[in-house]
Amino acid sequence: MFTGLIEELGNVKSIHRKRDGVVLTIHSSEISRDLKVGDSVSINGVCLTVIENKKNLFKVDVTKETLERTTLSNFKINEKVNLERAVKAETRLGGHILTGHIDCTAKIRNRKKNGLSTDFFIELDRKYRNYLVEKGSISVDGVSLTVTSVREDGFSVTIIPHTAHNTTFGFKRIGDEVNIELDIIGKYIIKYLSRYETEKI
Repeated sequence: MFTGLIEELGNVKSIHRKRDGVVLTIHSSEISRDLKVGDSVSINGVCLTVIENKKNLFKVDVTKETLERTTLSNFKINEKVNLERAVKAETRLGGHILTGHIDCTAKIRNRKKNGLSTDFFIELDRKYRNYLVEKGSISVDGVSLTVTSVREDGFSVTIIPHTAHNTTFGFKRIGDEVNIELDIIGKYIIKYLSRYETEKI
């Protein structure tokens, strides 16, 4: 479980391709000090398991399915990535509850300066629209964000300078693909209500 508060920007140091996926080597000067083999770590919002950790470099296995469902298949050497360790029970929940299980990918269709902040509009498949709530929570590349507006073709978020400086949003451009995790509480509520209506009929 994660909170969407990014702890560090890491770098992709190597991509070792296998028949059934890849092994990523990530450079981290901060969180790698605390990671152990078997620990869960979020990389751009994707929950992965540490299989090796030494000298500020840790490795994770990425399955074929994960590559097909996320943006990790687009990673390049030296690309910066958002990193977060699994939350501890005694940690303040400053963001919102995240599982690290990506629902879909989406594209940034527009970005516009808004004073010191930047507004991003992200196009999202219409089948996910019911999970979006204005002022609700959403995870974009592992970053816990507040939905500022909802449209039929997507949603917008506002990135403050602190977030831009400490996450990959400082490098995002129009056309970039991002990982989306919808609010898990909202998903359960919608599933329950849809089942209730079906049984009622």
